[in-house]
Amino acid sequence: MVGEAAVIKNPKEPMYGGDVLDLKEELCIGKTDGKDDYSFYRVWYLAVDDEENIYAMDQGETQAKVFDKNGIFLRSIGSKGEGPGELIRPNKIFIKGDNQLVIEDFIRNLTFYSLDGKYIKKQSTAKVFPIEILVASTGRIFAITNINEPDRSGKDELLPKNWTMQ
Repeated sequence: MVGEAAVIKNPKEPMYGGDVLDLKEELCIGKTDGKDDYSFYRVWYLAVDDEENIYAMDQGETQAKVFDKNGIFLRSIGSKGEGPGELIRPNKIFIKGDNQLVIEDFIRNLTFYSLDGKYIKKQSTAKVFPIEILVASTGRIFAITNINEPDRSGKDELLPKNWTMQ
């Protein structure tokens, strides 16, 4: 005992002797002195499709940059703005099983693109005002929202009843 706290010591040796994890770099994307296609302002989220292409959400550039599995730049998806296919403050990116890229834009909407970068649609999330969104590969949308009811408070997980993926 130390004061009122019990001190417990494990007399055994650690299960693993040395380093438990040995990481080796396999791929590096981005260059400090390279072309704009290979530089990032703020990489925030990554996704990988079935072809092993890498989608890097660059919040500072307001777009997703797409690279092949060897790190070669393929294209950018999205741009800053408020029109169709444009983004304000992109956050997370998801890849649906039907080869669509979904970008969550500041928890206010989801913007859908084909994996080759063509704009499909925008779906508002403002009605439920989620704290967190997840788009599963099946296309189902999950959200965590604040509960603002007189007899309840806290957070609640939900799939809004009126949301459908088409």
